[in-house]
Amino acid sequence: MSAFAIKVIACISMCLSHIAAVFEAEISAVSPVLYLAMRAIGCMAFPLFAFGIAEGAVRTKNSKRYVLRMAVFAVIAQIPYMLMRGAAEPSFYITVLGRGVPIYGGLSVMVTLLLGLICCISIREGKHTWAALALPFALILSAYPGMDYGFFGVVFIMVLYFTREHRFVRVIAVALLCTFYYNTSIVELLGGIPTGISDADIVQLVSGPVRCLCMLFSVVFMTLYDGKRGRDIKWFTYVFYPAHMLLIWGLWAILKLA
Repeated sequence: MSAFAIKVIACISMCLSHIAAVFEAEISAVSPVLYLAMRAIGCMAFPLFAFGIAEGAVRTKNSKRYVLRMAVFAVIAQIPYMLMRGAAEPSFYITVLGRGVPIYGGLSVMVTLLLGLICCISIREGKHTWAALALPFALILSAYPGMDYGFFGVVFIMVLYFTREHRFVRVIAVALLCTFYYNTSIVELLGGIPTGISDADIVQLVSGPVRCLCMLFSVVFMTLYDGKRGRDIKWFTYVFYPAHMLLIWGLWAILKLA
């Protein structure tokens, strides 16, 4: 499986998750299971993008240009991210043409990927000072203003980098990371399913463990990776990320703000 194929899978899963997050009420009204399925499939996206960063840090021919490109697109993607996520989880509102537009106040996953990339490249090039600076910076940003996958996400990328030549070790490491990330919901489910609860509540109860399994399933695609680039569409994921968020938010705005 080529790097391009893995990127396409990651983009599709991410898009499904974002659609479900923004239109949760509408999709859940049709089927809570459908909503959970879309969100769970989306849990494969971050590990696959993290895998791409870990591999890219090793294979890039120009690390400075790679970091700069990631930084530029992190800035470009921030407003679409704040708009789209704000539709599902508003932090505050701004007034535009007399209407309140919900905005999310945290940072997108592009920032997480950027910091992970800086750590991996600095370690590969023996410039450990940059990693030593990026890690506490990631910890600070995780606390305020908030960052998708936060400090955990940066550590996840670094673990994939260090285990890139040991597939079995990588499977174990990813399993442990996924279990840690969803440990609260897993422990809750292990406590048993209360009698007499609704189907929607059951779906909610199993949501975390199901997402954990889907997140772990991403390691299958990592294992199938053949080391080839595949189709050379360099800017595909960079453009897709902000573009799909703008499209989802635009549809939401038409339906909700019209």
